[in-house]
Amino acid sequence: MHNTSHAQAVETYVLDADMAETLRSSNPQAYRNVLRRCIEAAGRGLWSADPALLRKLQEQYGQMDDELEGVK
Repeated sequence: MHNTSHAQAVETYVLDADMAETLRSSNPQAYRNVLRRCIEAAGRGLWSADPALLRKLQEQYGQMDDELEGVK
């Protein structure tokens, strides 16, 4: 994914509350993967994410990781 692709993925699958909930409910692993890929892209300098948005993605990733591992 390129810079624009990451922004589009976040806008479509994370910031759109209805879409995020649909994906999270139907395929939580895919939702976690979208979050992970965007976080990794920002870390590698492939995506210039807003710091507040990046923190939100990291928080959601942690929550999804906990849910999928049965922590919560």
